[in-house]
Amino acid sequence: MNGLINTFFRRRISNALFATLVALSLLFLLQSQRQHLKYDSFTSGYLLIAAVLFLAAYNLRKKLSFLPMGKSSTWLQVHIYVAYVAIVIFLAHVGFRFPNGQLESLLAILFSGTAVSGIYGLYITRVYPKRLSNLSEEFVFERIPAFQYQVRKQASSLAVASMEQVQQTTLAEFYSNRLSDFFEQQRGVVYRLFPGSRRRKKLMAELSSLQRYLSTEERQISNQFFRLIRKKDDLDYHWALQGKLKLWLFAHIGLTYSLVLVAIYHAVMAHAFHGGLR
Repeated sequence: MNGLINTFFRRRISNALFATLVALSLLFLLQSQRQHLKYDSFTSGYLLIAAVLFLAAYNLRKKLSFLPMGKSSTWLQVHIYVAYVAIVIFLAHVGFRFPNGQLESLLAILFSGTAVSGIYGLYITRVYPKRLSNLSEEFVFERIPAFQYQVRKQASSLAVASMEQVQQTTLAEFYSNRLSDFFEQQRGVVYRLFPGSRRRKKLMAELSSLQRYLSTEERQISNQFFRLIRKKDDLDYHWALQGKLKLWLFAHIGLTYSLVLVAIYHAVMAHAFHGGLR
């Protein structure tokens, strides 16, 4: 196992060093063209358009997974390193400063947004699936609202059953005062941005403290509340993390395609102002 891990990291380091070498070589080429009074901006522009088109093709590769186009994991690694080189070339293209023109500024904003969203996506696509796999169950995102509704109905029915079966209102009052909002309401924006288990732990601690005053039958019912609290919290956690993954992908792809269109338009306009293709 350690050998596999070491091989994995050595391969990643080798790939990163190779990408860095490519980026430095391209920077040297652009600097050489600039010193010889050539249009290095056209060279860097061509390289950027080629890189952006290749990066955009990764989404097409995922949709055409049935075609023999290589492993998706390999495409992803190449996608990451090409993006890294593209960032370096873009900085050289704009002269390591924010451009002044409106079209150039729009292009810089789109490129920066795409790059930042890509880096953010690299993080969450590595971390979030591992966090979700640690939970007791897996849920399909589109079915989570239906599962939440089921849990809400079960919790409400359990509160009613606690009064009918044991002729006591302790658990029903606890449900009304402390649990009903948890089961019936959606989590707020703060939770969706920073999901955690603090509320679940607090409710379960309060229910644990209440158990000392319950009869044997009530404790059995309270154990079912524990199960429902955990499941509701797991569903909310899945909803938050999977929702962020889907929102990120939508934003990243949208920015990428917008960048492609603006970059091509920018290239056409640049050639038009410099007397056509060179």
